[in-house]
Amino acid sequence: KTAFYGQDANWGRILCAVGYAGVPLDTKRVNLAIHPGDGSAPLVLVRSGEPQLPVDEARASEILKQEDMRVRVELGLGSEEARMYTCDLSHDYVSINADYLRVFSGIQPTGVPQLGNYLGSIKNWVALQSQELSPSVSAPHEQLISIVDLHALTVPRDPARLRTETVEMAASLIACGIDPQRSVLFRQSAVPAHTQLFWALACITPVGWLNRMTQWKSKLQQQQPGVKADLLNVHSNAAQSLLTGLFTYPVLMAADVLLYRATHVPVGEDQVQHMELAHDLVHHFRKKYRQDMFPDPKVLLTPTKRVMSLKDPLRKMSKSDPNEQSRITLTDTDDQIMRKIRKAHTDSIPGLSYDPDTRPGISNLFAIYAALNDTDPQTAVASMHGFTNLQLKEAVASAVIKTVAPIREQTQRLLADQGYVRSLLRENEAKARAAAEVGWNDVAKCIGLD
Repeated sequence: KTAFYGQDANWGRILCAVGYAGVPLDTKRVNLAIHPGDGSAPLVLVRSGEPQLPVDEARASEILKQEDMRVRVELGLGSEEARMYTCDLSHDYVSINADYLRVFSGIQPTGVPQLGNYLGSIKNWVALQSQELSPSVSAPHEQLISIVDLHALTVPRDPARLRTETVEMAASLIACGIDPQRSVLFRQSAVPAHTQLFWALACITPVGWLNRMTQWKSKLQQQQPGVKADLLNVHSNAAQSLLTGLFTYPVLMAADVLLYRATHVPVGEDQVQHMELAHDLVHHFRKKYRQDMFPDPKVLLTPTKRVMSLKDPLRKMSKSDPNEQSRITLTDTDDQIMRKIRKAHTDSIPGLSYDPDTRPGISNLFAIYAALNDTDPQTAVASMHGFTNLQLKEAVASAVIKTVAPIREQTQRLLADQGYVRSLLRENEAKARAAAEVGWNDVAKCIGLD
């Protein structure tokens, strides 16, 4: 590292792209060069894994001043694959093109997840460990998954319970298939740069932008029944009890994503507005400081839109629902799962069909079955032609049990050795801090805090 890049902290950004690509590298097939914007010969820094020392610093400085210069990193994979991947980085080393991808996801530490969390997010994250993000781009991508315990503080939380539920969430994610060797799984609070970048972004975020966010209004409406969310603003009497953390947390969410210069962010529909704020902040920062500091992250909408409550299919399945029968938790026993689904809300309309507007209960069961079997609800309906409501529920329960049983068993094994889970988090948090330090140092230098 120091031999290649020690002369300038900027080279650490290139090393970050190489070191966290998440693929086995054949070091003899790693090349790195800076290409002048005027089309003249590139300056080769690494050829076939060997540093080309000494670096011609005068030539490097000359090229770096050119507007259209590019840094090209070529990564040769190990014996399992023979392909060579390339990645171009722009003048400020951060505008990563489509050949290099980084995915950031976050989940709150609510203990063992429920089925909606699994189908809406976690199942997709597991798949992203082994599949390409885009059919048109065959390139390695890195995935970071943060247990966002700072976000959890936006509502009152018992400290002891927060600690316990953080470990439970980490164990559950690993049990679901998140591999800490292929994804960087870490606690948000273990990386101080999240709050550093949050403050830098908060200082350039107009209050009006946050006033338009709907999430804090929905939360406030839950706390104060009768308040109309669409009429709320920061000047409303009902909003005077609004906590600052809840109001500003979309800026922290933007900081989470931009800190690692994520190119893709898997989210549900309820978080799209917050990603639009992140997009606005990318361009606002660029305009204010005249530097293209962050790539514009693309939203990856999860295939399963949302899983609804088993007791009230007009509401999303949630762990905050006081009715345990409304949700399937990933540590529920087979008998608990069967009982909950048998008691799930349906209707008395003859026959089975998928129509969320007129038959929300039946449609929710078909949506769950389809998501578990990687199909679509209409195909699921066709496969159960002539079924009764009871037969549908038994089919759904069997599919849920088939998925949940191995996750439950693995979660229980991991929670029996919480020291092991914590050690995995610490290892991954060191990786996350290294990547975050690169991002924050660049921002700090840009805004005058270096």
